[in-house]
Amino acid sequence: ERHEWLALPVGDSPSVQGIVEMVSSSTHMELFTGADDIVEHLRFSAIVVGAGARQACFFRVMSPHKELGRRPGFALLFQKGVFSRVTQRIFLFDEEIDCVAWQGQLYIVRLGNFLRIFNYYDELRASGEETLRKINRQVPIANFEALTESEVHIGSFVRSQP
Repeated sequence: ERHEWLALPVGDSPSVQGIVEMVSSSTHMELFTGADDIVEHLRFSAIVVGAGARQACFFRVMSPHKELGRRPGFALLFQKGVFSRVTQRIFLFDEEIDCVAWQGQLYIVRLGNFLRIFNYYDELRASGEETLRKINRQVPIANFEALTESEVHIGSFVRSQP
């Protein structure tokens, strides 16, 4: 539901923990220059507020389409009674958040965006496949390959949901 948030201990997932630690430590940050190869691989933006134990990291899903010039159509700027086409690189941000890291917990506002930001589903799927293989070694499963293929198909469907 829109009024409910999920909570995940940051330490329960190495990928989540790594991203939260990287974002919360300004010593690991590079200045964003808008280089095309970076923009092509944008997954999220983050805002860090506070310091130490009272630091919060707010995450929002991003994509290359957050750059105005990569969206369909074009932008016009009205100045001095004339419209001019915008040629500067402009990135669009909104006021929404998808996740908040606070005091060792990650609070998830939008599950689909969380999965995308942290590549969490890929981590779950990889550990699930390994778990299935361990079970199959102990208790052989008929049509094991069909089972693992159906899991990947279901995973693709879940991942595409908002």
